[in-house]
Amino acid sequence: MIAFTGSTKVGVHVSRDAAPTVQRVSLALGGKSAYIVLLDADLQAAVEVAVAGVMSNSGETCAAHTRTLPLAPGSTPATRGRIGRQASRSSSAGRRSTALALASSSEHPLHHHINDRRPTTMSTTVALVTGGSSGIGEATARKLAAGGFTVYAAARRVQRMQPLTELGIRPLAMDITDDASIQAGVANIIDEQGRVDVLVNNAGYGSYGALEDVPMDEARAQMEVNVFGAARLTQLVLPHMRAQRSGTIVNVTSMGGKIYTPLGAWYHATKFALEAISDCLRMEVKPFGINVVVIEPGGIRTEWPGIAAEKVRAVSGTGPYAPQGNAVAQSLVSESTQRRSSPPELIAKTIAKTVTARRPKTRYAVGYGAKPIIFMHDVLPDRAFDALIRRATGVPS
Repeated sequence: MIAFTGSTKVGVHVSRDAAPTVQRVSLALGGKSAYIVLLDADLQAAVEVAVAGVMSNSGETCAAHTRTLPLAPGSTPATRGRIGRQASRSSSAGRRSTALALASSSEHPLHHHINDRRPTTMSTTVALVTGGSSGIGEATARKLAAGGFTVYAAARRVQRMQPLTELGIRPLAMDITDDASIQAGVANIIDEQGRVDVLVNNAGYGSYGALEDVPMDEARAQMEVNVFGAARLTQLVLPHMRAQRSGTIVNVTSMGGKIYTPLGAWYHATKFALEAISDCLRMEVKPFGINVVVIEPGGIRTEWPGIAAEKVRAVSGTGPYAPQGNAVAQSLVSESTQRRSSPPELIAKTIAKTVTARRPKTRYAVGYGAKPIIFMHDVLPDRAFDALIRRATGVPS
């Protein structure tokens, strides 16, 4: 067994060098049989944390890497007796790290692992993905499951998630607007897994219509799903993440959390709100080793545009706002929009990269139009951006 201090890059480098002299074993970085111990961390404390699949560095934590390196077969243990220390230097990183070889001596409580020739496995990372029955949520659940995560896909339409069970994904009945349903879902995960490492707040929908036309009950429903449901679910997983001193919360907002479009007042209000909540939360939970990341999708080929188009036609398809309402609806479902939109798998890939990164970015704008439109919003005067969006949506001046 070898425990490494320093970066993952250094750990991989040293483990490969050590392979010829280490007894055959699969070395899982951050797993139960080999550990990454960051600089100046206490070894025994770090080992205890590493057993839970977490790396520790002076109180700061991050999710352990799941990369497995098969070591050379048929060799002998590198060391026997006490724990040996050797210093190495990474030429690429240019900084000191220390490799700690756990001895096979009975003096160390973990000595029995060294002579175990069975491949070792890492404790799986547990992820909860809301809105898992379709679109971005379904694609994310599939991507994380393919990456070795234990995935719970939550949605109201459980029957639509049955095909996911063939991939080992666990469907979870959850109404994001029902507090009892949310509490029961989180409790179920904790009962079965004892932890939750990743929360992807993806559930949401678009309710378009002129502010004058949209009933307040519909406005409140939009807030309940897109904002309050995500916030409540975050409240319930945070105590467990704090106890683990690790975790990642991914809030799927939209480029609509940075820009605006005609007749989208309540939808954009929810996305702007979730962006602000994410920024505040990121600062609040940093001392506990928890990451908060915002994903800002652009145009994506999902059910969302069709639902939004139906909403705007029902609310503002007639009356004084009809020219705008019908134009917005048409722009949402036009053939050209669908053709240009990005697949949901692109967002899933970004989320997977985010939750496996040691230091993820705070936000990712991804998908058709996201980066250029956000950029234009940031550099253009308001009225110039208004004109740009009116032209893009076909809304008359």
